[in-house]
Amino acid sequence: MDDQIWKKAILSVNSRVKDVIRSLELSGTKISLIVNPKDKFIGTITDGDIRRFIIKKTNINEPIKSLVKKKCLTIPNGLNKNQILKLMEKHKVNQIPIVDKYKNIHGLVTLEEILSIERKKNIFFIMAGGKGLRLGDLTKDTPKPMLKVGNKPMIERVISNAKKNGFSNFLLSVNYKKNKIINYFKNGSKFDIKINYIKEDNNKPLGTAGSLAYLPKTEFPVIVSNADVISDIDYDDLLNFHYENKSDFTVVTASNEIETLFGQVELKKNKIVGIKEKPIIKIQVAAGIYVINSNLTKYVKRGVYLNMNELILKLLRKNKKIFSYSINGSWSDLGSKEDFISIQNKYN
Repeated sequence: MDDQIWKKAILSVNSRVKDVIRSLELSGTKISLIVNPKDKFIGTITDGDIRRFIIKKTNINEPIKSLVKKKCLTIPNGLNKNQILKLMEKHKVNQIPIVDKYKNIHGLVTLEEILSIERKKNIFFIMAGGKGLRLGDLTKDTPKPMLKVGNKPMIERVISNAKKNGFSNFLLSVNYKKNKIINYFKNGSKFDIKINYIKEDNNKPLGTAGSLAYLPKTEFPVIVSNADVISDIDYDDLLNFHYENKSDFTVVTASNEIETLFGQVELKKNKIVGIKEKPIIKIQVAAGIYVINSNLTKYVKRGVYLNMNELILKLLRKNKKIFSYSINGSWSDLGSKEDFISIQNKYN
């Protein structure tokens, strides 16, 4: 939000009710940010608080101290739009002040601001053709993308997150039990989006990258996502990163921790100087989300199986610029039964 707007919403704790009413009118934010004499944030007063006050009393000259909500939701700088939206949905609020650990106010985020996202012209490509063999009997009658996480199929969560970020043009690559996916989403109109399909041959899967050969020509970079990735990634930031680095292919990566099975012996010229018991090693892994310039699809042959790692190696040999974008937010890959059960516990 513009500095000049949210700063109008700041009021001293020594103000009176009539000052809050005037502040709400001037700022249009439906919330006042209350500070102490040292300009440190102490709480909020909303338009709803004022309405309830006026119903009970009529003296708008009363001090506001008793109306200040000190236990209110705030956020630090740096959260992306999806993270903020989740907090708003969870706490059922439409405005959240941005406040640092020293109680200094840095801004105000509103639901209206979050949702006023311009529709993007980029294609959002979802790989939804896998059999999900690691999920066992769960995918015997249901394609993996249609397994429910909470009350929605996992692929619908991917689509909903992308839609919140302004995407409306989707392309789904389907294979295993494809009709269950197509019959559910159809052309996307009931979700207020457009969906087209690449229908792979059941007897000839194309892998995690092979269907990219069927991408239509477009001047805009294409977002590619696996159907089993649940994330609150900020796609605006991802695309900006891709543009700023003049990247040909951007791989979203996530930090992953691996506990080693053995103690690590620390040596100095063959002399043992210490032992770390089963140390945890942090590595960056591909998160199943990518940005690709559509002209690179010429390196993918139609009808030929190709996985994403093979494509990346091929592009590196062609001296294409490939960058890693480290995800700053939650991320879950639901490729295994254990991962699927774990995420279910979160949403149920």
